[in-house]
Amino acid sequence: MIRVSITFAGLLVSSAMASSGAGDAALAFLERLPSADFDLRTRTAISPDVTETKLESIEQRLDRLGTRLEHGRLDVAAEKIDGKLAAVLISQSTDFDPATAQVHAVGLIRRDGAWLPAPVPASFENTGIRYHPELGPAATRLEAWMLEERPQQLQSLREGLEGTLLDKVRAALPAKTLAEAGPAELAELFLDACRKRDLPATAALIGGLEEPRPAGWRDSVSLIAAGLRSSGTAGSVWLELLDPRILRATVNTDFEEDRALVSIGFFDPTESRSSVEKIRIRNLGFRRSDSGRWVLRVPSWLGGDAPDAGPNLPVAALQRSFPLAMKKNAGDRAIEDPVALGEALMLGLASAELEPLLSLVHAETETAAAHALMSYSRLWRGHRDTAHLRLTLDVRTEGDRGCAVHCELNPFDPRINRNDISPILMVRGKDGWQLDPEAHPEVSDIPASLRPWYEECKERDLDEWLAGLGLEDRLGGLPASGTPEPDAARRAANAWIDALNSKDPRQVIARTTMFDDDRSVRRLFAFIGQELPAHNTLELVGMHENGRWAAASIRHSPPPGSDEDPIHLLHPIVGTRSGPKILAEAVLYIADTRARTFLNNEVWKRLGERLPQEAVDELEAILEAHGKLCQPAAEADE
Repeated sequence: MIRVSITFAGLLVSSAMASSGAGDAALAFLERLPSADFDLRTRTAISPDVTETKLESIEQRLDRLGTRLEHGRLDVAAEKIDGKLAAVLISQSTDFDPATAQVHAVGLIRRDGAWLPAPVPASFENTGIRYHPELGPAATRLEAWMLEERPQQLQSLREGLEGTLLDKVRAALPAKTLAEAGPAELAELFLDACRKRDLPATAALIGGLEEPRPAGWRDSVSLIAAGLRSSGTAGSVWLELLDPRILRATVNTDFEEDRALVSIGFFDPTESRSSVEKIRIRNLGFRRSDSGRWVLRVPSWLGGDAPDAGPNLPVAALQRSFPLAMKKNAGDRAIEDPVALGEALMLGLASAELEPLLSLVHAETETAAAHALMSYSRLWRGHRDTAHLRLTLDVRTEGDRGCAVHCELNPFDPRINRNDISPILMVRGKDGWQLDPEAHPEVSDIPASLRPWYEECKERDLDEWLAGLGLEDRLGGLPASGTPEPDAARRAANAWIDALNSKDPRQVIARTTMFDDDRSVRRLFAFIGQELPAHNTLELVGMHENGRWAAASIRHSPPPGSDEDPIHLLHPIVGTRSGPKILAEAVLYIADTRARTFLNNEVWKRLGERLPQEAVDELEAILEAHGKLCQPAAEADE
């Protein structure tokens, strides 16, 4: 729940009025109500003589109120103090929608220098003061004031919300756009506004700028506002409108004098067993107003009712036209280098949405586009449903045809067997390389000239694949001297950060090294499997060098909205024949928790098995310097 100051005239108390603290106490009371651990006995002025049956009844009433308080903004609307008692009116509104306006009344009693709320809203019941010679009459006066003042504050709140919403509607979209855009463009603007949960823009598109506004406009705004606040449950129309993973495309526009009907296709690539028949068609109707603008008529299906009448075309025809329309929306991206196309394929599979992957596919006909949509939905969905890493292992071309081999790799049990490898075909056009529409080709689909190479790929072992991915420099140990050159070490650290931020396992592997044993393979991929799905953003804080080592202090920041704090890790850098690289299996923490101390001890044990103690001591000294550099920032983040 967000606490903000709303500047509706006559609605807010002055700072002098609020200085008593009663308003803040009432706000705190309502803000805590949705919490499951709210304790009436300690949080309110409830009488100790209240029976358990009565207490349970009050708790149920407050639970219902707490449910209504889960959405919207709260602020003090008015308050009145009468000796040791006070009454406060709290306004609640959501999305500037007058239909959501509520005003809650809270009575408070001052005890031991603090204001405690009465347990029952708009009343001093169950506080034990009703028959007190001074407090009883004051309670009666304040209850009468709450009863009288509450409707007036509610009316002021609604009027203020109405005016604010209209101001936002006027500013939501350029007047020229609304005046000149056709129905298909306006339909896209409406769908974009829904996905952004932009109520003023949707309100503008359904006639918010018309004078007078369409009949029922206010009710339509409230209907849309409720939908935009929803989470979009599975199978609901609001899931289609709000979820960015849902693909959509305009498939038809019909005109008839001053009316138009735009048909939109929706497809959910996260659904299993995808088919063209699962494409849903929704219709948006428009009418031309007296001002000459096209105005969206709020469709009945938006409220869960039966769909309005559709176009003359059969639904099946509209469904068939959707994949090619969707492919045009996604774009037609060709890449000059086939290896880069293989890397783009992996990034597309890792994307939160399917569109970036579809943009790489060559599909110019309805049949090819339909095949590509279903085939790559299945491939993308399979990638999202597993914690395995997907890697493009190799790419080979012959003329205008190409093939990439890719695999799913369990980071905690890294192995690549012949049955783990799958092909993806590529085609070259005038603008570059693109993916074939079939995401799951049979061996017989691979061009004959490329089949021997594909069969040879299936016989390679893990070491051969790792060498091909740039991990040919395996360490038997470290030289007794020769710290990596500072500038080269910094470049290696920055390249490593770029690779991790890219979330591309191929780039990460190419910038790391490891010891020459199988345990190192497992430790490297365990690090990659933990770090890449975390969606952290990495930033170089400082560089260190000592003896055989260089190292980078790197800040790992979680994505916005995360409850996790940033952490500062030390990434060791060692010299190899191809230049400085990261020894990822030896990444170290600031040992400020038992878990991090345990992880560090595992690294020290591992390094002790492979390196002389002097080398381990050198890295321990760097870790100490890393802690001194980063500990103040780490403490500030907590």
